[in-house]
Amino acid sequence: MIRFTPSSNGIPEPGKVLLAEPFMADPHFGRKAVLLCEHNEEGSFGFVLNNFIEVGLNELLDDLPAVECRLSLGGPVKNSNLYYLHTIEGAPDAITVKPGLFMGGDFDWVRSLLDAGVQLEGKLRFFIGYAGWTPGQLEDEIKSRSWFV
Repeated sequence: MIRFTPSSNGIPEPGKVLLAEPFMADPHFGRKAVLLCEHNEEGSFGFVLNNFIEVGLNELLDDLPAVECRLSLGGPVKNSNLYYLHTIEGAPDAITVKPGLFMGGDFDWVRSLLDAGVQLEGKLRFFIGYAGWTPGQLEDEIKSRSWFV
C-alpha cells in the first residue's frame, strides 16, 4: 500500500486546503478539496473547491450585470445561502482569509463595481452553502486521517 504523507505541518489554518481521504464515503466530501476560511475556538468553516454546478450566477441573481463566474456547492451547511471569495483589495467589510484572498463583504459595493463595468471575471468565486465543523471536530477528523492539510 502506498502511504500518502502530506508535506504540510497538518495544522488547520485559514487559507490552507483540506484534501479528503480518497475513499471517504461521505457524499458531500468524497474526493473533495476544501479551502479553510476560518478556524478558531468556535469551530471551522470553508468551501468545497471542486464541486462546480451547471447553474450560472446570473441565473440565480438575474438583476446582476452579466458576469462569467463559476458557481460551486460550497458544502452541506446553509445551502440556501450564497457566499463568495474574491481577490478585490479594499472591499468594505470583507474578511481576510489569507493575504490577497478575501471572503464576503459589502455585496452592494461589488454590485456597484459590476454596474460600472469593472472587470471582475476571475476575481470572484461564488458558493452555495459551506462546510462547517464544531470545535475540535476538524482536528479529530485530521487525526483519524479523514482529511489531509
